[in-house]
Amino acid sequence: MKITVEELLKMKEFSGFRVICGAGGLNKEVQSVSVMDAPDIYKWIRGGEILLTSGYVLKDNMEAMPDLIRKLSDRNAAALFIKLGRFVNEIPKSAAQTATRLDFPVVYMPYEFTFVDVITPTLTRVNSYQLEQIRRSENIHRTFINIAIKQEGIKKIIEYLSNLIEQEVVYYSVLKLKGVHFYTNGETVFDREHFMSKYPCFAVNVNGKICGYVIVVNEKYKAGKYDLIAIDHAITVIKLDVQKQTFENEVERKYKDNFVLDLIFNTLESMDEIETRGKTFGWHFSGEYYALIADIDHFKAKYVKGVDSSSEIDRISREMTDNIIEKVTGEFAGCVYTTFTEQVVFLIHKNGIGHGELTKKLNGVNERLKKENGFTAVFSFGSRAADISEVHVSYQQAKTALKLARHLKREGCVCFYSELGIYKLLDKIKDDAYVEKFSEDCLKKLLFYDLSNNSDLYKTLEELVRYNWNLKETAENMYVHYNTMKKRYHKIQEILGVSFENPGVKMEVEFAVKIKLISEKNQ
Repeated sequence: MKITVEELLKMKEFSGFRVICGAGGLNKEVQSVSVMDAPDIYKWIRGGEILLTSGYVLKDNMEAMPDLIRKLSDRNAAALFIKLGRFVNEIPKSAAQTATRLDFPVVYMPYEFTFVDVITPTLTRVNSYQLEQIRRSENIHRTFINIAIKQEGIKKIIEYLSNLIEQEVVYYSVLKLKGVHFYTNGETVFDREHFMSKYPCFAVNVNGKICGYVIVVNEKYKAGKYDLIAIDHAITVIKLDVQKQTFENEVERKYKDNFVLDLIFNTLESMDEIETRGKTFGWHFSGEYYALIADIDHFKAKYVKGVDSSSEIDRISREMTDNIIEKVTGEFAGCVYTTFTEQVVFLIHKNGIGHGELTKKLNGVNERLKKENGFTAVFSFGSRAADISEVHVSYQQAKTALKLARHLKREGCVCFYSELGIYKLLDKIKDDAYVEKFSEDCLKKLLFYDLSNNSDLYKTLEELVRYNWNLKETAENMYVHYNTMKKRYHKIQEILGVSFENPGVKMEVEFAVKIKLISEKNQ
C-alpha cells in the first residue's frame, strides 16, 4: 500500500501538524521530501515530493502563491508544508481557494519543528515502504520463476496470480497451445467477446505478436501497484511458457508431418512400423481411411501475388492452412494431417460416413472459412483404403480428383474420385504410351495453331467438352457471343481436319481432351 500525506500526518512524529487547505488531496502518494529554497522550485519537481518552507522565499511576493500552488499541483507534488508565524502569518485566501480547488494539501508546520524533524521520519517511512515493495516484488518474481522452472504451466501461473491480487483471473490464448484456448482458476465459462469487452485485459506479447490476454474477472477492478507488479511477473513467466510450448509444438508438428508424409508416399515398410510410430503421438489406426486434400482457392493469384518474401508467404500459408485444420479437425475428430504451401492432406477414419454426410460437413467448413477467414478451398477425396497402410493409393486418387476439379474451374466444392466416372478409367490408362501418343496426335494441329497464332482455341475445345458440346452453354460460361462460339467451333474442325458431325470423330477428340486433362504432365 502506498505512503500518503494523510498516513504521514497520523504518525506521532507529526503531532501538531494540521491541514490548512486542499484536504481533498491527502491521498496523494509521498515519494520524497525536499526543502523549498527558491520561489521557482517547481521547475525541479519530479512528482511525489513534500516541500518544506519557512515562508521566507514567499514573504515578499505572497500574491504569487496561487500560481506556485497551481504549478506544484501540475507537476504532481504531494504537498506543501509551511511554517506560519515567523515570515508568513497566514495563507492568502486566493491561495487557499486554489489549493482547495486543485485538491493540493497545504499543511501547517509548527514553528518549533526543524526541517530535519520532518525529513528523517518521512524518508525512513518512504524508504521502508520502497524496500518492502522490492522484497515483495522479488518474492513474487521468485515464486513465478519457480513455477516456470518446475514447468507447472499456465494454469498454475493463473492460480497463483489470482491468489496474489485476490481476484478471479483467466488467461485466453490466441495460439491455442496444446489444444487449449482458455485457462481459469475457477469454473468460469469463457465467452471471448463478453470477456474482452467487459473486463480489464493485459496483453501477452511475444516477439511483437499478441499471443494471449490475462483477464481479471471484475469489471470494476483497478490494479494497484502490487497488483501491477504481480501481473507483470505473471505475464513474463507466461511468455516463457508460451515460447516453450511453441517450440515443442513446432518440433512435434514436424515429426507428425514427416510421419503422415511417409504414409501418403508409401515409404513405410510394414504395418508394425506404422503402429509403432503412430503410438508415439497417441494415434491408433484401425479400419478404413479416406485421404482428403484441402486445396486453397486462388492462393497464388489472389493471396501471395506480388509477395516476394518467402517468410511472408510462409506466414500467410500457415495462417490459412491453420484455419482449415481447425475447422476440419472439429468435424472429424482424430484425423491426422500434414501441410504443404497451399494444401492440407487429412487422413480421415471412415466411421460409416457416406458421401452425402462428408459433403454436408465440408460445405459447412467452406461456409465458415468464407465468413470468418475470407477464402474457400476445394476438398477432394480418394477412395476408401482398406487400412492405413493403403492410404497412399487414396491420396493419389484424391490428387487426381483435385486436378480434374481445377481443370474444370471448380472452387469451394467437394469432389470424390469414386464419382469421376470415365475419368477413373482414363486415370488408369493415362500413362500408357499408346494412349498418350493417340491424344497427342489427335490434338497437335490445334495446339500448334494456338502456339503460332497466340490464340486459345484449345481452351475453347476443353470448355466444349466440359459442357457436353453445348455451344450456347459454353458461350455463356466463356462470356463470348453465341455467334463467336459457332465460328470457333467451325475453326477448330477446320484446323483438326475433321467434322464433328461424325459421332466417332467427336468421341475420339473428346477422349483425347479428357486424357490430356487428367494427364500428370498437365498438373
